[in-house]
Amino acid sequence: MLALRSSLLRSSLSSSLPHFITKPFTTKQPEWQRLAEEEAIAATNSKALKQGTMTDTMMSKLTHELQVSLSLLMFELELFASHNDTISNY
Repeated sequence: MLALRSSLLRSSLSSSLPHFITKPFTTKQPEWQRLAEEEAIAATNSKALKQGTMTDTMMSKLTHELQVSLSLLMFELELFASHNDTISNY
């Protein structure tokens, strides 16, 4: 199913975008992004199993939201740092 979804995505991207944009810029995920995704999966699984109390569920939601915010902040910091490196090379 994942292969089908990725092939459909690839075919839709290749028909709507120029060829050189359809490939990812990097193939390796940063550690913070991988950890955030694992935490999101764990929170979703525990919610699906209805384990824990309402407080546990709310805390896992809050933790997930904070991790997503931190992930976005780290991404922006990486972009800022790479932009500054590019400017300093001129």
